[in-house]
Amino acid sequence: MSRSKFSARGSPNGLLAMFIVLATMAISHAAWGANVVYTTTGVFTGPGAVASTVTHADSILTYTGTTQSRLNIPNGQDTGAFFGTLHLVSPNGVLDSFAGNSFKLTVTQSVPTPNDGPKTLSGTLSGSISFSGGQLKLAFTSDSLTFVGPTVSENVVYSLQGKNWFISPPSPNGFTDVTLQGTLTPNLAAVPTPASVWGGMGLLGLVGFVKLSRKQLAV
Repeated sequence: MSRSKFSARGSPNGLLAMFIVLATMAISHAAWGANVVYTTTGVFTGPGAVASTVTHADSILTYTGTTQSRLNIPNGQDTGAFFGTLHLVSPNGVLDSFAGNSFKLTVTQSVPTPNDGPKTLSGTLSGSISFSGGQLKLAFTSDSLTFVGPTVSENVVYSLQGKNWFISPPSPNGFTDVTLQGTLTPNLAAVPTPASVWGGMGLLGLVGFVKLSRKQLAV
């Protein structure tokens, strides 16, 4: 009489262990399922301003936006966020005051969006530019935005590290970069495990069952 040999992969205990691992991964994914995608743009207004650039004498200040994806964020917890970069050049190293200029930062969120609502959500933070202590000062009137999520009880909060941002004068023929940083906090419902994952788990169990049945028939 031949003696059947079962591997852990084909045994009932092995299949059960595999299902437990996959189920745990699915539950973990649901708990960590906050996904956020957003883009930032910026516009200057006032003397010498053209879209995302403002020029005073020999000083040129430019804003460059960014597109960011934050996946599987722990729900309700802060995660680092970037809101673009301010780039200052001054060939002679002397700053103009940029008096009368203002700046508007726009954050556009494409994931998540309200159910049956617009495909994107947008909000703005506005600030003024002045000369303070030998530096340029960008002072926002507010440092946070809140976008409503798929339901009215859900939201994503964007926060700058502060309202006031200082840009030091560059050395002659040099430049100064300041990255606008902060956090975003998702307060969203857990994302359900996609049907494809559950289907894959069922298929995997079926394959294991077939292998097990074949081995039993070979005894």
